[in-house]
Amino acid sequence: MPPDFLDVDPETVAAAGSRTAATGGDWSAWAARVETLLRDAAAGAGDAVVTADVEGHVSALNPRLHRLAADAEALGINATSAAYVVVNTDLTAADTLRSTGSCLLRAVNRPGPGPGPGNW
Repeated sequence: MPPDFLDVDPETVAAAGSRTAATGGDWSAWAARVETLLRDAAAGAGDAVVTADVEGHVSALNPRLHRLAADAEALGINATSAAYVVVNTDLTAADTLRSTGSCLLRAVNRPGPGPGPGNW
């Protein structure tokens, strides 16, 4: 049976989004470390074919690793933005319903006191 009300915790989503966005720097540092270690390994291989092969892989891998960092940051920013959209939409909806004489006893996104399932 579906829930009687929409329940989202925007504060938790916003906090998680902020923490996720903050990991972008960690991912970027990790990508740089991987690149450095692979380039060091390529330089120390002592064989031109192996060195060229590893360098080729690093060249292909490096942009993907940095894209992961950017994607992590974007994911966090988008999650935080979505949380704020929910809060603002909820407030707007509640204000609109109140202004039309609705019997809504609580904001759409928040369970609260009131009669019956879903507290409507």
